[in-house]
Amino acid sequence: MVVIALVVVIASLAIPVSLRARLQSNEAATIGNLRTVSSAAEAFRGAQNPPAYADTLAVMASSNPPYLDSAWLAGGQRQGYIYTYAVANDRETFSLTADPRTLDVSGSNSYCVDHTGVIRRYSKGGGSGGPTGCGGAGTPI
Repeated sequence: MVVIALVVVIASLAIPVSLRARLQSNEAATIGNLRTVSSAAEAFRGAQNPPAYADTLAVMASSNPPYLDSAWLAGGQRQGYIYTYAVANDRETFSLTADPRTLDVSGSNSYCVDHTGVIRRYSKGGGSGGPTGCGGAGTPI
């Protein structure tokens, strides 16, 4: 009985720590993904004449040479986050938002990067972004 009680106590301490670590690693990977896409978008734009952002992430992943790895062709979900890319009609601005698939399970914060290259964090999944850029209410990181 003592051994079982001890195992239950240890498990009750270890499970929340492990879930928090997974949540933090998902968020760290998301920030890295946003940096990667931002750099790829700028490289793609610089290679166009006249300069213009790609219409979709798939365009950057399937161009020759590819600006993003082919995993971006499969869809906008990675490490527990859903990514949404938006570009303005004139292709002069863009934003990429990342929202947790399940709030407080796969992530606690939403993120956005736009043509300025600044990544913004929005608490509790309250992110915003659109073709003209990220909403200014987020915290720059």
